[in-house]
Amino acid sequence: MTIPEEPSRGARWRQALWLQGGSRLDLLPLAVAFLTAWYFAVELPRSDDWQLVPVIERFRNGTADFAFLSTPFNQHRMLVSYCVMAGLAIATHWNTVVIQMAGMVVFLLGWLAFRVGGYSSFRLFLAAILFWGLHQYGNFNWTWQVACLLAVAMGLWAVRLLAPGEGNPAPGPLAFAGALVLATAASLSYGFGVCVWPALFFVLAAGKKWKRLALAVAAAALLAAVFFRDGNLASAADRGGFLHVAAYFFSMLGTPFGAVRHGIAAWCGVAGLGLFLWAFPKGDRFLNGAAIFGLTGLLLATYTRSFATVSWAEGANPRYATEAMLVWIPAFVRLPAKGWRGAFLALLCAMTVARSLSSFPHLAYIRQAAQESAYALRHHLPGGTSLKSSQTDEDVARYAALLEEWHYSVFRE
Repeated sequence: MTIPEEPSRGARWRQALWLQGGSRLDLLPLAVAFLTAWYFAVELPRSDDWQLVPVIERFRNGTADFAFLSTPFNQHRMLVSYCVMAGLAIATHWNTVVIQMAGMVVFLLGWLAFRVGGYSSFRLFLAAILFWGLHQYGNFNWTWQVACLLAVAMGLWAVRLLAPGEGNPAPGPLAFAGALVLATAASLSYGFGVCVWPALFFVLAAGKKWKRLALAVAAAALLAAVFFRDGNLASAADRGGFLHVAAYFFSMLGTPFGAVRHGIAAWCGVAGLGLFLWAFPKGDRFLNGAAIFGLTGLLLATYTRSFATVSWAEGANPRYATEAMLVWIPAFVRLPAKGWRGAFLALLCAMTVARSLSSFPHLAYIRQAAQESAYALRHHLPGGTSLKSSQTDEDVARYAALLEEWHYSVFRE
């Protein structure tokens, strides 16, 4: 009997990149997500995008120093993402459509961390339905959220470098160093990025790599001294009661499947936590590490956002769906496809698709509002800055004048 040859590392990578054999089913949800992001993209800075204008200004006049770039913004340290987003803005004259699509490419790199794991084509397809679900449209069609996608991709690869798997049986010192660099960069890209460290601790502890675990804890402690200085995560004295906080958390966890109405998202979140506990002993270190990454992100968001003055239903915000889907993916990969569990898995997939389809009216509304605002901004009409966030009218007016002077965004020639 002839024993088949073990595929080389190059062959595995060609398979992961859809260049040689292997599964291509996951290209379908990927293509849907890319086409949707492109179709609904509008050339316009909106909401927190305006915060990037002073960053671009600093880069243009050469005053973008470490102190400025590391200043916290809404519980984020964005030194790395500021450099990436400002660099793309200067290179494209702030073509927000191009930058949104660049964010999708970054997210694609994060998906490759799953593809190199050697999972079956069927399981990759199921995971892709969730990973590329349009329930997270808040991160797909907003230039500012490129920072989040960047943190997710780097965090997933930090976990992948340390998790033994197909083609990576014994991660060496170089992989360990790369994981620390990626985890640090993720932490300095978006608030969620700092949540990758507990995932790395888990992977190292599961592999009994105690010396490396000690080094990783030391690196995380040094980073924490930077990340949490200046009260970046001030205590929320006006946080709601236990039930309010719990409902907020479970709403976030159930976002990939349920709407806010009637608390469907919260009840899906309760089921999701149960599935996470069921799938955890059956998952490999990468899947479990990715799930811990997402779960820690949801806990951090709960701590920083679950105020008594905010409805618990706000936890079902599409921006949190990316963290939530990382918690659910191990169940999609490990749930048996037969019997009642198979029927439950089919139900979850159907709910994911339905939740994605329900996003199209929201995307259409956002696109229409953005098109109207872009026209008004370009022609100096009232309402041109209607899609702003926390900036004052005076600041946004000054930022718009700078964009016109630079011929950026809607003023690009």
